[in-house]
Amino acid sequence: MIENRRFINREDGVLIAIFMTTLIYFLPSLAYKALDARSWIYFVYSFFALLFIAYAAIPMVFSRISISPQINVFRVNNFSVLTFAACFLYFGAIEYALKSMNLSGGQYSIFQYIDSMILHIQGSAGIKADNKFIREAGLMLAVMLPVCEELFFRCYLQESLKRYYNIYFAVTVPALLVAARHLALFTILCQPMGYSAVFLTLAAFVSFVFFGYVYEKEENVLSSIIVHFAGNISFGVCSVIFGGGSGF
Repeated sequence: MIENRRFINREDGVLIAIFMTTLIYFLPSLAYKALDARSWIYFVYSFFALLFIAYAAIPMVFSRISISPQINVFRVNNFSVLTFAACFLYFGAIEYALKSMNLSGGQYSIFQYIDSMILHIQGSAGIKADNKFIREAGLMLAVMLPVCEELFFRCYLQESLKRYYNIYFAVTVPALLVAARHLALFTILCQPMGYSAVFLTLAAFVSFVFFGYVYEKEENVLSSIIVHFAGNISFGVCSVIFGGGSGF
């Protein structure tokens, strides 16, 4: 499905991936101190919109992409159901264990951390939770995320790394970078990282390894996009059940 015209070399490729998937994600936390809360919110949405556009544009420039609608519906459906169930059971088990041990708060629960972070930012900015811009912009980014990330990580990075390394390396490195990137979430309000950071990072790593496997198995980026969507939907459902619903 993918025929690359130009490939990144070993050194430049890893550096580009690290920057675009980890270091650049710390910019919102740096801007948080420099901007007032309302300006920071608009900056964050603009920042992620541009980043996702870059994710989609890079493989368009460096790769010839063919997204075929002819997918194995049965296998992709099974992959999606497995992803949804695994995400729900993983976070559900964590939340149940925390509750049984009488542990709460953002140090332990990722959903409580996200809720407290959003409520703090909205309160500082004087923005209501049902603000039209916040809701629509958030929905747009949620839709863009699986498409743009899969195009970049599979069609560009994974395909390029496969030329110089084995398939295990090509699948694992992007997953490690994405896992590290999720730690940036915990720097936005300069709060100390707790167990919730570990839980989210582990989930991100395992998920992206699986998405990479689906891409290699199906040889079609549309398949990994669909499975990625399933994982995001499951996380959103978990946020409604275990948090305040901020995942949507």
